[in-house]
Amino acid sequence: MTRDELIVQIGLLKAEEKQEQSKIATAETNIIRLRRKIRELKRQVFKASPLAPEGGNEC
Repeated sequence: MTRDELIVQIGLLKAEEKQEQSKIATAETNIIRLRRKIRELKRQVFKASPLAPEGGNEC
């Protein structure tokens, strides 16, 4: 490969790396959101009385 071809290849790899980092950041954000949702649902389960009608404590 020539020097110019190597420079182009490096640029392409850097662009690909940025895309992969973006995917990771998006996945981390989704994981955090899902963990919060799970925590909230667990709270709702613990708040629900075992004798409550199906549907829980709806106001």
